[in-house]
Amino acid sequence: MGARIKELRASRGLKQQFIADHCGVTLRTFQMWQAGDTEPRQEQLEKLADILETTPRFILRGETPDLSLEGRGSQLDRIEQKLDTILGYWQGANVDSVQQAIAYLNQIVQAAEKVGLRDEQRPASTGRSRRPPRAAA
Repeated sequence: MGARIKELRASRGLKQQFIADHCGVTLRTFQMWQAGDTEPRQEQLEKLADILETTPRFILRGETPDLSLEGRGSQLDRIEQKLDTILGYWQGANVDSVQQAIAYLNQIVQAAEKVGLRDEQRPASTGRSRRPPRAAA
């Protein structure tokens, strides 16, 4: 678990203190998670997964998320929530972070296309813009 946390943190360019603050723990507690000495509680794990843009299952067991939309009525709602989270992180994000987020979104689109998800099956727009801000060159 610790190695996955460290790898995800480094790949996103996040500081340990920033993640600790987001999760509501001390720097030392986060360092213990990253070292594999302790595991976060469920609420902390969810916050950790959120900031690292992954799932709790991946952090704990290395299981990749099931991108299949088949038989999951609320999956699109979760995707929309994840988009809102990702777009919030894009404010001031570096180009690599934006590219990783776009790659993840492309996987979701491909999974939706495989199960035949059509535009008329998607939930109504919330009226919020889905365009990310332009990354600084």
